[in-house]
Amino acid sequence: MYKFYFLIFVLLTFNCQLALSDSRGNRVQMDLNALRVAVLAYEAHCRKYPQNLDTLFSEIPSCDYWKGPYLSTKINLVDPWGESYMYFTVDRKAGVFFLLSKGKDNLLGSQDDIVMVGKAIERIHQQ
Repeated sequence: MYKFYFLIFVLLTFNCQLALSDSRGNRVQMDLNALRVAVLAYEAHCRKYPQNLDTLFSEIPSCDYWKGPYLSTKINLVDPWGESYMYFTVDRKAGVFFLLSKGKDNLLGSQDDIVMVGKAIERIHQQ
């Protein structure tokens, strides 16, 4: 299973290298990293992943340990080309999720996509 994730990561990284060559690409990389940290903090506090990125800003009744908002402004949710960042989980149990910008051409799966893969740290539960 992890070989599959690695293959996806390698392919996406290879396709995304050209997109990182300008300042907009650098800003996207910083935004995606901030979003990754926010998603991981949310997961650590609530013991589940957010349904969407808006959840990082507003408390939800089903999370007793919510300590957000996890980002300072909603501006972080929009890339330099005016499109919303995308977030989806690949394997909630394994803690794998993707954050991405569709890039300048706004087409998913093209060479200018910028992708960040997130992975939760496994916890040691006391019994």
